[in-house]
Amino acid sequence: MKLWSTILLAGHLLVPTATAVYTGFAYGAYWSEAEPKFKKDFVRQFNLAKNLPDVPVPFNSARLFQAGQWLKPDEPSEAFEAAIETKTTLLLGLWLSAIDTELVALDKAFEKHGQALAELVVGISVGNEDIYRSTLDCTLADPSNKTCTMAGTADQVMAKIMTVRAQFAQKPWWKFFKDPPPIGHTDVAKEAGLKGLDFTGTTIYPWWAGVPIEKAKDSFFGSLAGVQERAGNSTPVWITETGWSTTGPTNKTSVATVEAMQKYWTEVGCSIFGKYNVWWFELEKDSPDDKDWGIIDIPSQKPKIKDLSCPGMPRFSPSGTPSTPQPPAPSSSQASAPVSSSPPQSSTLATVPNPSASAQSSSPPPPAPPAPSSQALPLAPVPSPSMPAPAPSSPAPSSNAPAPVPSSPSLSWYSQLPTSAPPTPRFPAPASSLPPTVQGTAVPTPPSTLGAQT
Repeated sequence: MKLWSTILLAGHLLVPTATAVYTGFAYGAYWSEAEPKFKKDFVRQFNLAKNLPDVPVPFNSARLFQAGQWLKPDEPSEAFEAAIETKTTLLLGLWLSAIDTELVALDKAFEKHGQALAELVVGISVGNEDIYRSTLDCTLADPSNKTCTMAGTADQVMAKIMTVRAQFAQKPWWKFFKDPPPIGHTDVAKEAGLKGLDFTGTTIYPWWAGVPIEKAKDSFFGSLAGVQERAGNSTPVWITETGWSTTGPTNKTSVATVEAMQKYWTEVGCSIFGKYNVWWFELEKDSPDDKDWGIIDIPSQKPKIKDLSCPGMPRFSPSGTPSTPQPPAPSSSQASAPVSSSPPQSSTLATVPNPSASAQSSSPPPPAPPAPSSQALPLAPVPSPSMPAPAPSSPAPSSNAPAPVPSSPSLSWYSQLPTSAPPTPRFPAPASSLPPTVQGTAVPTPPSTLGAQT
């Protein structure tokens, strides 16, 4: 499995990164379903992220799961104004099942903020983990089926993306963008990789795959390699969620501890920071769930883990200026140490979404998927019985093949759009997926999976 790390990381040395690489956190829209986050909350969180000590890159980007304000879905999220004030770039998320309401909120946001908001948008993710929620895997992970609502097949997701592309080009606020923002979709590693996207967003959680922390890096890069193969080398892969919990019950051989989070940050985080677009999950716990994925201890407002630096990379001070790079540690266990180039060993793929974090749902998280057999899962993702098998993937990358880099997509779709938007495809939503009423206001309730506010 270590070969995947070698291939994916070595490619970054072969292919220069021509565009900015964004690093930050994924932020939910509320503290509880009855308590939205407001501008002051986002300002505090964005500034807290930008002032983390000794980080290898500035954490000055935010992934938002929705455009609307929680409990007021057709009004712009107050995170927009906070981002403008703190100069935080944004990966915008739009709820697939409430896309019309989300677009109304977005219209109002650009009408109010205009160019100031457009300059911060680095991409738009239409939907989150929708394909996963339409599969048997979701049902097996949660027999109650509470987390498998608001689902969409691959064809439905792609149709919505095409609709959004066409509608965006007709919006009066489109003129605020110097270049059209890339538009993609986020899903779990096993389901990510739709063709024809400007970027592929993926959520990868070795913790939910039930692997021990010692094998988390191999599991992560095995999943990442599978996503890139399906997406194709011309489509950048954005890591829209990953992390490790510090509290909560053990999941098979995954143990939630601060020590495990430190190891995951050093071995996985330090391998991707500055190389891929990354939105870590999460800065601080913002849900009532029993698991805590936040790197910040809320009472002290200090990092839980002792060392946020990465061997051989600069250390950024709270002022945002880098200091002298830290020399690589001599221990072979460090992420910067040479990794074996032996043939990859089978490992458990980290394709299971985290049912607690970005969901911010008061409902209990679903149980983990059925434990794997004594034989570890193969590297290549296995198609779900409820979904058609994916098209044959490209050959596995070789050591001479460039690894995916977050380069600017061609966005050829923009130049090919008709002069008038085509009719919007409609897919009847199941009753269970319609936005429920919360305190008399219709709002899209995120499913109880990690990445649900996605």
